[in-house]
Amino acid sequence: MNRLEDPAIVRERYRASMAGVEITLIVRDICRLRPGIEGIRARITVYSIVGRFLEHSRIYYFHDDATGRYYSSQ
Repeated sequence: MNRLEDPAIVRERYRASMAGVEITLIVRDICRLRPGIEGIRARITVYSIVGRFLEHSRIYYFHDDATGRYYSSQ
């Protein structure tokens, strides 16, 4: 994704992490998730990419234990 700034979305990521959901994000710009919050961010991994390959299509993958779904955009 380009950026993660919306406080409501950030709170939902924290809630999902505390509920046991593993979250991996690749964020190109600003990310409002705070690192090192004990017990809240334990299952969240954020990768930041900056460089010459910033303009590209985006692919999102969401899944639960049974099914997965891809979404793509340009």
